[in-house]
Amino acid sequence: MQFQTSVSSARSGNTQFDIRQTQGSTISNRTPHWSPSGQYIAFESTRSGNPDIWIMDADGSNPFNLTQWDENANQSFSWSPDGRQIAFTSQWAGSFSSDIWLVNSDGTEPINLSAQLGLSDGYINCTPLWSPDGNSLAFFDDSPSKGDIKMVSLSSFDVTVLTGNLAQVDMEFTWSPDSQRIAVSSLVGSEGFRPAIWMIDVESLNSRDITISLQEQVGSEYTLKFIPYVDWSPTGSEIAFAVSYMGANLDIFVASTEGNGLTNLTSNLEGTSTYPVWSPDGSKIAFHSEHEGSFDVWVMDQDGANQMGLTSDNNTKEWFPAWSPDGKRIAFEMCYESCSFGGVNGPSDIWIMDADGSNKTNLTGQAPQ
Repeated sequence: MQFQTSVSSARSGNTQFDIRQTQGSTISNRTPHWSPSGQYIAFESTRSGNPDIWIMDADGSNPFNLTQWDENANQSFSWSPDGRQIAFTSQWAGSFSSDIWLVNSDGTEPINLSAQLGLSDGYINCTPLWSPDGNSLAFFDDSPSKGDIKMVSLSSFDVTVLTGNLAQVDMEFTWSPDSQRIAVSSLVGSEGFRPAIWMIDVESLNSRDITISLQEQVGSEYTLKFIPYVDWSPTGSEIAFAVSYMGANLDIFVASTEGNGLTNLTSNLEGTSTYPVWSPDGSKIAFHSEHEGSFDVWVMDQDGANQMGLTSDNNTKEWFPAWSPDGKRIAFEMCYESCSFGGVNGPSDIWIMDADGSNKTNLTGQAPQ
């Protein structure tokens, strides 16, 4: 491995390292998440040798290791709406078991939330997601009997099982903008699972399948497999999600939260199109697609019109776009050489560009020559 290291100033007592990737590096920098203010970007990185959560200024300066005190693999994180804390998954060394931790965004006052809730039991607690109002945290809990999406109140620490009434395998979930509902993608049914998206009221726990007509939409010749990504529109009226079906790749669909208007937005694109992310004003959807041979970041209008590829290097993979809070920029991951989906075991960097694809800048390193 080759890298360059320089020490910069400290933030809240944490030593900061400016590590720039060079040719031959195997450092993985992935899954960028903007802070609510747009001032910082958090990301997962192996630059310290262990998967950790790092934070840097939005121009790539002043990076520091948020989870340097934890020797476990740290990933799957979420900013609090006020930007003061980050919730993340800490996977136990040599195990699939994991806990959820909270830590201030300057790296101070880490708390093992799973232990505090009595859930640090050797099973999987993961993928914490803050509610938009900041009052609750939703997460996946793989108990001995059945994995469920649960919600914890951050004032009372009471835990609610959101999917306890559903016989299913839960996969992905997203909050409504008003924090009143959660959309959950699941494999449903006791005989031959089918993918579905359920809308769950977090107070009443009433649930409704909004994808009843999904099989009809994709055609009887295809077998639905799973729904790996879901994202709620900022207006609260629509859900965007990716669908995988046998005999084809993934496509991006939208549906109203009432369950009508189910539409395939990327049926015209060859290959896989997935990971839809709404722009802050709800007018556009960013996603990644292999339509032109290798994964690139694309953007389209909310109805699928005006599709445009923003990256176009067939020697790399660009994916996992993240809109800045003002909608003017997009951060994304660029994966070099051979790497798995998401770049978890290959060299990769966090890049940023304007929302029209211009002014691309590498924030965490330099592309291999």
